This record gives sequence, structure tokens and C-alpha cells, in this order.
Amino acid sequence: MTTRLPNGDEAIVDLRKVEPEPVTPAWPASAAARHLLGAMMNTKERKNDRPSLLDVVALLTDLPAQQLARGQVGTIVEELDDKTLLVEFSDDQGRAYAIAPCARTELLVLHYVPEAA
Repeated sequence: MTTRLPNGDEAIVDLRKVEPEPVTPAWPASAAARHLLGAMMNTKERKNDRPSLLDVVALLTDLPAQQLARGQVGTIVEELDDKTLLVEFSDDQGRAYAIAPCARTELLVLHYVPEAA
């Protein structure tokens, strides 16, 4: 399809390649990619369910200092040391509302596909 640009030039537009405007432009592409990659990484089979970088995890304990409750879901964004991970907690629009250091033992790795126990 050909369209006329505001400056008078003509441009060929392939509508199959036109992407719709994002529903929430506030969601940074890097955050979306990180969460998507984290979810995709959880589909692989693992013998070791130790939480690691980009895993989607749930809190097993309350963290009152960070105003986080047991069961809240986040993504591991950095390994601080062997026992501590930095977890980003985001709302449904991808806006981070908390980033907190968490002990590996206080996290449960979430899985998005059925797995044998």
C-alpha cells in the first residue's frame, strides 16, 4: 500500500509489518523482555529448583520492611551472592513497585507448564 507523508512524499507501507501501539507505553521494553524471558526460562526441565537469574518466583515469607507479603510474585534480576537474590516486583502494567534483596530459601520458583514431581 502507498501512503502520502505529511511532507508530501510517498511511502510504501507493508501493513503486515505495522505493529499496534503498545497498550501501556509506560512498560519499558527491557522490563517486558526480562519478564518474558524469565517466564520462558521456567519452561525448561530442571533437576535443581534453586532460584536463579530471571526466574519468576513467589515469596514464602512476609517482608514487612519492603511492604511485601507472602505469595507476591517477582522476577530475579540479579544474584547478589550465593544466598541472596535481588527480586523485582511489578504490577500488571510492568511498573516496578518494589525491588528487594531476598534469601534464596524464601523464594519458590514458579512453573508455567506441567512438570512431573
